Amino acid sequence: MQYYQSSLKIREEINDIQGLAYSYKNIGAMYDEKGDMKMALEYYKKSLKKYEEVGDKYGLGFVLTSIGGICLKSNDMISAIIHAEKAYKISKELGFPENIEYAAELLKKINEKQGNYSKTYEYFKEEITMRDSINNKENSLKTQKLQAKFEYEKKAVTDSIAHSKAMEIKDLQVAKIEEEKKKQRILLFSFLAGFIIILVFSVFLYRLFVQKKIANAILAQQKEEISAQRDEIETQRDLVTHQKDHIEEIHKETTDSINYAKRIQEAVLPVSVAARAIMGDHFVLFKPKDIVSGDFYWTAQISTMGHAPLLVVAVADCTGHGVPGAFMSMLGISFLNEIVNKQEIVKANEILNQLRKEIINALQQKGEQGEQKDGMDISLCVINTNLMECQWSGANNPLWLVRNSENLTGFQNLSGLEELKPDKQPIAIHIEMKDFTNHEIQLYKGDTIYLASDGYEDQFGGPKYKKFMSKKLKQLLQDNCDKPMNEQKNILETTFENWKGEHEQIDDVTILGLKI
Repeated sequence: MQYYQSSLKIREEINDIQGLAYSYKNIGAMYDEKGDMKMALEYYKKSLKKYEEVGDKYGLGFVLTSIGGICLKSNDMISAIIHAEKAYKISKELGFPENIEYAAELLKKINEKQGNYSKTYEYFKEEITMRDSINNKENSLKTQKLQAKFEYEKKAVTDSIAHSKAMEIKDLQVAKIEEEKKKQRILLFSFLAGFIIILVFSVFLYRLFVQKKIANAILAQQKEEISAQRDEIETQRDLVTHQKDHIEEIHKETTDSINYAKRIQEAVLPVSVAARAIMGDHFVLFKPKDIVSGDFYWTAQISTMGHAPLLVVAVADCTGHGVPGAFMSMLGISFLNEIVNKQEIVKANEILNQLRKEIINALQQKGEQGEQKDGMDISLCVINTNLMECQWSGANNPLWLVRNSENLTGFQNLSGLEELKPDKQPIAIHIEMKDFTNHEIQLYKGDTIYLASDGYEDQFGGPKYKKFMSKKLKQLLQDNCDKPMNEQKNILETTFENWKGEHEQIDDVTILGLKI
């Protein structure tokens, strides 16, 4: 593709219309091969236009067949048959078997797809006939080439013998002439050698005089240049210093703006002791990659008609990190407040269904090709603390539940840790959008729930610079689940920093632990 694009640029500069048609056709064929139908069709059409300008019917037939093939793949049967029949007509006029074969093959496929089996058979016969014609031509050409090679080699042997005899006579004559020339050269070189010795000695004396004069002039000039260079260096130094101060000022203004954005983000996150008190015994490990974060955690306590007080807790991972991710997190928090606190939707999967609708509407997502797939992954649970019941729903992010060792009877995983799998779809426009699954869990006193983004397990580090991985994180949570929540947070943070070492943090990290 790189070489084709370079060729195209040259042909555009010299206005080579025939060459442009050929380049467009080649680039279109590459996109066709890669499966990018849109770009392939665009370049085929450019090629078609150029071939029409120069009246190249051979190229027209080939490109029309290619466009018809793209239309067939896109199920645009009307355009496919129009281009295929044009290609077939031009190819029949020219009489090139290869072009006729390609056009007939395309018409065969179109009619077969439309159920026109009589025409399918006719074009199939035409395709086979042209293919046989091509093969017969190839065999005939091979025979002609072998015969021509034999005649050429036979004549070459005869000419070689005659040429050898002629060369022997010519070599004797050349040897005599060279002997005479050699004698003349010896006399000439002897004379020239004496003359050159005298000339070189004279030039040497003159150069000594000139060099001394030039050296004095150069020395004076260098003094002037050094003085000018010193002035230029001082000017450049002052300019660099000014630019450095300006860049530092811009960097400070940008950093101040992002730090202010961090304060705004923290204002909507439940960072205060009072805001997080509704979660009871818990911890939150929150480590943004940059100053602001694309991860967020959110909690609310709501009492609705006919329901006991419900605790809603969520951890989300928005598309991107830094400032773009922070914008998405603010949007997510705003919508969760609206859905839960105002609309009083308290079923876990219905909260995610509604959140997805709000995100799609806000970002005006239509599922078109090339559209940004911004959104978020989330793990959200709704806990009835009186009945010890939990609803949970997840979009790409799981929930981990570690049972109190006294409550393992009938538990699926006797080791004490169970993972609830999320639905494999984001909170955004998606190829297949179905309602999120609502999981219902019976909780017991002493159980621990963990919600997390994927930043911790995806972090590269360790002695072999590999990912931490989900398996290792789950084992770490299980090994320390009996410890106080604040101590668990410290262990997770220390382990993360040791694993990361001197390497860069690759994503935002959020883990929320909740003791029942």
